[in-house]
Amino acid sequence: MITYFFYKNMVFTTPHFFYAFINGYSAQPVFDDFYITFYNMVFTALPLLIRALFEQDVNYKERDFVNGELKSTERPFVKQYFHKLYYIG
Repeated sequence: MITYFFYKNMVFTTPHFFYAFINGYSAQPVFDDFYITFYNMVFTALPLLIRALFEQDVNYKERDFVNGELKSTERPFVKQYFHKLYYIG
């Protein structure tokens, strides 16, 4: 996600850099203010929104079908150390 933000800012800054040579370093923007705001709003908020919508919790239980019935078996290793994950990080 962090590399995406670096890429987004590079794509946004590169036209400004090359346009500075053409306009004689007058600080005239390449794009209108509305496009700059819309670009930052969409390409910054959209990936975070998509990630937040599709994020799932860690499932530490395995679900097996045994004889047509759903049998929930817990993994002992993950269950044993699952509560420590909050403290370790």
